[in-house]
Amino acid sequence: MADYGNGEVEERETRAVIDSGGGGSSPPSSTGEKTGLFDTKPEVLELSGTPHAVFVGLGDRVKDDKIVAVCSLEIVVAEVVDYRKMGTTLPLLVQLPLLLDRQVTIQMEEEQHVKLEYQGDVRGFRSFFGTINAMLNQSGTQANVMLKLRFEFEAPVEPQGKSLVQARTAVYQCLKANAYDPKSLSYKRQKPYLLDEESGVNLALLFQTLQPLSRPDRIANLVDGIAEMSNEEAHYWFAKVSNGKRSPALRAMRVLLGD
Repeated sequence: MADYGNGEVEERETRAVIDSGGGGSSPPSSTGEKTGLFDTKPEVLELSGTPHAVFVGLGDRVKDDKIVAVCSLEIVVAEVVDYRKMGTTLPLLVQLPLLLDRQVTIQMEEEQHVKLEYQGDVRGFRSFFGTINAMLNQSGTQANVMLKLRFEFEAPVEPQGKSLVQARTAVYQCLKANAYDPKSLSYKRQKPYLLDEESGVNLALLFQTLQPLSRPDRIANLVDGIAEMSNEEAHYWFAKVSNGKRSPALRAMRVLLGD
């Protein structure tokens, strides 16, 4: 509404539509309805801080923004202490689609200077990590480090890891079947669990078949498939895995149950 001060008033209405990426209208939601200004969420999240703070913040954003899938993840650290922490966790990530980019410059006593640049997978990185870490531990050493981890998932993964929850449920059921409280399962536990033969065989198959997989749908299918095996079927596959045919037997199980 415009009032020109001489008694002349003009009214005009204009409707604006928020577009997330070029096009004449707002994108439809999963229910077919158009999204509004406050429904639009960023497709890329950028967080900074210590690795712990970043992952906590990411978890909060996943809940607040109701994120249902992650296509890729990039982590960059530039402090020596964080470089060491991330380096020691890499063996746990070897089965994920991970590429690394590392740059390290070390200035030691007696004018010794070392510069290393590396791009590649986890296995190549691990061959250098021990040597570089030993140099960083020397007294009087000054260093500039940069370590970038890039995860490019073949298919979007669920941030809450529902498929891993299913695998955990299978473990809990085995513990209950052997009169153990699932709450006793902890990384601090030193005493082994004593399982009956059927439970032990099922868990052995479960852990070995899931080890290299990252696709949630295949993991969920394998968890369900192994859980539905009869005792005879489980022993058949366990015998193949244990008697010199481990790799082909596991591949066959992943093909038969995972797809």
